[in-house]
This record gives sequence, C-alpha cells and structure tokens, in this order.
Amino acid sequence: MRRATLALAAAVAGAKDAASPQPSPKTKHGKPYPETKAECGVVMFGTGDDYIQYSARNAQRIAALAPGKNWCAAQPDLDHIPVVYFHDNTKAEALVRKGLGGAEPRFELFYLGTRANPTMAKFEALPTQRRWARDYKWLRPQTFARSPFRTTLNMDGDAVPCGARLVEAFRAFAKSKAAVAGLWHVGASYSGLNTGFMAWDKEKAEPLLAAWADGMRSAILANRTIRHDQPSLAAALNATRGVSV
Repeated sequence: MRRATLALAAAVAGAKDAASPQPSPKTKHGKPYPETKAECGVVMFGTGDDYIQYSARNAQRIAALAPGKNWCAAQPDLDHIPVVYFHDNTKAEALVRKGLGGAEPRFELFYLGTRANPTMAKFEALPTQRRWARDYKWLRPQTFARSPFRTTLNMDGDAVPCGARLVEAFRAFAKSKAAVAGLWHVGASYSGLNTGFMAWDKEKAEPLLAAWADGMRSAILANRTIRHDQPSLAAALNATRGVSV
C-alpha cells in the first residue's frame, strides 16, 4: 500500500512538472535581453580587451550623470541616464573593473554571445562563417534594432560625454519629432549620418534599421567582407525616405 501511494505521488508530481513551464536556461554570462526597463538610455558596444577597458570609463561617466527629471520625454520621472554596454568578450567583467580602477560599474554589462552563435534574443548571426578584422561591424545594426530603450542614443567608446550636452541631445531629439538624428559625417568616401553619436526612436526607425541590416548582409555575402557600417546605412536612408531624419 505504501509503495502504491509513493508511486502515485511521484506520478502526480511528474505530471505537474511536465505541465508547468520550465524556466529558460541561463547563459553563462546572463540573460537573453537587458534587464533595464527605462524608456530612454544610452547603448555602447565594446569588443577587444583594450577598447573595453578605456571605453568603460565613458560608460561610467554617463551612468554617473545626475540630469534631474524631465530629460526623457517618454519617462519624465527618470532622473539618471541608464547605460547598456553590449559586448562579446567573455573577460569583459574583469576588463571593465580594471578599466574603472576596481570601481563597481554603474551601467549594465550585457554579453551578446559570439558572432557565429549569438545568445541575445532575436540576434542574427554573422551571415558567413568566414571571419575578418572588422566583422564586428555586423553587430551594430543588430544592437541598434534590439536596443532596450524606446529612445536610444548610441555612443562610440571614443565619443567622450560632456555632461549636460548629453541631456541636451535627448531633449533636442524629442523636440525634433524625428525617427533618427545624429551628427553628419563628411569624408572622401562617405557622407551621411555618423553612427558613433546617433539617436533614434525604436518604433519609428524600425524600417531603416531593418534596411540597414539587409544591406549589410547583402554586402557581406557579395564581398565576403566589409570595412565600414555607415555606407550601408546611407543606402538604407535612401531606400526608406519615409523615415524622418
């Protein structure tokens, strides 16, 4: 009788476990999507040991700003600037601490996975198995499209924040009502938006970001390599003229 009772209890427990949703497995470096719930914020991206160490200092400066309220139109009560630092380096936590002189990072460090096997939700792998020096350029349209913020400002590691000017950028962007805004880069081989300091509304800019990724994918498959991400963005701007810039 006792054996029968135990067997019945085990069967019921097994059925309950099978019916209950199982928690998704956690990756070694965290979750498949950033934890922040803020409506506005800054995204950065780092790859390579030296780059991560020095650009982490800029991420820390931004996250330490105290802008007060009303700088984020979509979330007026937000009184700090959230920062998500995307990376693909398994040593990033140690590198960031080294770059910050041992200080605790005030920003969210988010591991993307590898180019061939990204772990971030809905992140598309590098279109080819072949690797080259600047294949990290593929990661930019992917991170832009999957930003956790409704209103996002991208800051390259060598774009040094100047305090209140960063807040002015968010306010100016909200006032413009545009889908995308940024500094204009003019060079011998490229003229267009400089992605190193660029703001966008995630919903309004979705067609542009999708066209950007499509163009870069086509370029990689056709040429087996790319050197820059901005020419494909310029082509995407021409293809999505309904997106206000």
